[in-house]
Amino acid sequence: MYLIFVKQKNLMEKYPENVMKAMAYFEFFYMDQLKKKEKSIETFKLKYPKVPTYAKKDLKSLYSLNQARKSMRESMGLTLDDDVKEALDRYMTMSNLLSKAEKKLIKLTKDEKKLRKQNNRLKQNLSILKKNIKYKKEKRIKDKDFIIEANKNIKKINSSLRLLTKEDTNTANLYKTLKKVFNKSEEFINKCSINCETKNLIIAEDSLNLIEGILSETGKNLIKKKYEQDMSKFDLNELPEDKKDIPIELLIGDKKKDRRNKEGFCYNLSRKPLRGGRKIGIIDDADLLNEAG
Repeated sequence: MYLIFVKQKNLMEKYPENVMKAMAYFEFFYMDQLKKKEKSIETFKLKYPKVPTYAKKDLKSLYSLNQARKSMRESMGLTLDDDVKEALDRYMTMSNLLSKAEKKLIKLTKDEKKLRKQNNRLKQNLSILKKNIKYKKEKRIKDKDFIIEANKNIKKINSSLRLLTKEDTNTANLYKTLKKVFNKSEEFINKCSINCETKNLIIAEDSLNLIEGILSETGKNLIKKKYEQDMSKFDLNELPEDKKDIPIELLIGDKKKDRRNKEGFCYNLSRKPLRGGRKIGIIDDADLLNEAG
């Protein structure tokens, strides 16, 4: 897990199947940490609010790990309420599927590499700033520490935006628009240096969510990947029988989790497109739809 997420993080795009495996390993790692820190959890329950430093530290660590686990599960259409076995099954199924892909290296120009690098830095620092705002809303960080960390993030974000808006291109114009949105967020965050109100943090967080959403949608077309996963030669008949059908949940959401018509292929199609007037969805393997689909 450490090898994939840290030591070989630059290979995650080339080998997404290893990322899936690491996410499965993370489930075991979290359960192991939960067991090791049982004493701290009990101490926290018994002595709150006068909790010993060691217990506070352990609980903070578990909280952060669980947030990471939550994000990983959500990326696969799962929640923390889903059974561990279901999560592991989905991770490993995806890992096995992605391992069949042919890895194709895409030659990027110098400008494309630069754009990719700065865009990744921007996304990383936006994520860190959002996390600090979340901690501040939950009163898990002091005002002084929040301002120090937020100012560091803001400086780095503005630096990336400055580099991304240098050229007079359509791409640069997009980042200029994002810069205006971010400047509004910055105004509300700066108000926290005097009198930090929750509503200011919420507005700032919403603005950052908007920026991340735009980057996610436009990045698919603007930011070129270094590697392409070619699945054209993969025969779906190689999958186990219980994995060959496209479940109805992927189309219209899971009824059991009260997500029917709130997520899935059809829901995503129904949402207003960021650019253009309409959306088109294509199911390459429609013949794999089961009777319900």
